[in-house]
Amino acid sequence: MMRKSSIGLRVALGMLAGVAGVGPAGWAAPAGPAFAARRDAAWRLAGEVAFPDVKSGPYSDYVTTDTRRHRVFTTMQASKEVVVSDYESDKVIKVIPGFGNPHGVVYRGDTDRLYVSDGAGKIEVYDGASYAHLKTIALRPGVDGVVYDPQDKRRIYVANGGDDAGEATAHLSVIDTDLDRVVADWVFPTPVLEQGVIDHAEGRMYLNLPMKAALAVIDLKSGRIAAQWAVPSCGRNMSVALSRAWNRLFVACRNSSMRGVIVAFDLKTGAVSKVLPSRGWIDSLWLDEKRRRIVDSSGDGVVETYVYTPDDAASGVSGPGGRSGGQYRKADDVETSVMAKTSYFDPVADRLFVSVPHLGFPTDYAKVMIFRPVE
Repeated sequence: MMRKSSIGLRVALGMLAGVAGVGPAGWAAPAGPAFAARRDAAWRLAGEVAFPDVKSGPYSDYVTTDTRRHRVFTTMQASKEVVVSDYESDKVIKVIPGFGNPHGVVYRGDTDRLYVSDGAGKIEVYDGASYAHLKTIALRPGVDGVVYDPQDKRRIYVANGGDDAGEATAHLSVIDTDLDRVVADWVFPTPVLEQGVIDHAEGRMYLNLPMKAALAVIDLKSGRIAAQWAVPSCGRNMSVALSRAWNRLFVACRNSSMRGVIVAFDLKTGAVSKVLPSRGWIDSLWLDEKRRRIVDSSGDGVVETYVYTPDDAASGVSGPGGRSGGQYRKADDVETSVMAKTSYFDPVADRLFVSVPHLGFPTDYAKVMIFRPVE
């Protein structure tokens, strides 16, 4: 989510050929496993909103929602815009232009404000009703992803600095969204930060340090690193999701353009309980706790789902998480689009939103795909 590699459109199209089975002359290869009938899919496509005016380019980034007004916000890097659409009517509502490189997007419903992180070195604040620009919060160059608690957006944590700014250290700037100003700045001895997750029960944040294949366990009061967990079998850890109910922390890693892993940790001990195979260019990881599902979206064009059953429920073994860490059953992959690697699961709307960039084909527009769970 946060830092982007220098992969170009030609490489993305090469991935398209590899994934979809299309040869260099455009001939369709025989249908393979990627196009087989889905008998055990966890998701069904319920709708999509096309963005025909978005320019072609391999990247789109964060997604978030406003369930009260049925809105979904997507950052489209190629066109330097944020697109606001209605996920009930499948229509574009508003296009907000003028960014240098939009990445993160956070909507705070109680104040009706939208926060967009811009790689040019700032957070832009907008009125959620009129879309009028309200304020610019200056940060360092290389502004990227935003960490926040979905239930409490009074503070957001914004990655900036680091190698995108020509610096050896990265920063996580703390913004008070009641005041709309920076109230703290935490410095990390690494040039790249990736997605994090907040655990208010423990007063912690788990933050990805992809250059170290490690998680920083950060005390939210002091901003200090209380511990560092190595993530085994991991190339670059990109996304993270937490479930207190399951006593699990899940970390998604990219190991190559076509392969990755999801590493499950025991929250109490910090020990690894499971390493699951996943697809390439994984960028977003979500938990549907109601259905015990672990969901990720990847750049090679699929949404993956694992169904998790703790050993306690499966076999009566006592203790949190059970003896071997629980059972994981892989559901069938659901196709999206090449480089559709970022997504957002909204448990209130009960939908998964997948952001799709425009890769250059005349009618293959950028869009947001809307999936509903299959029970």
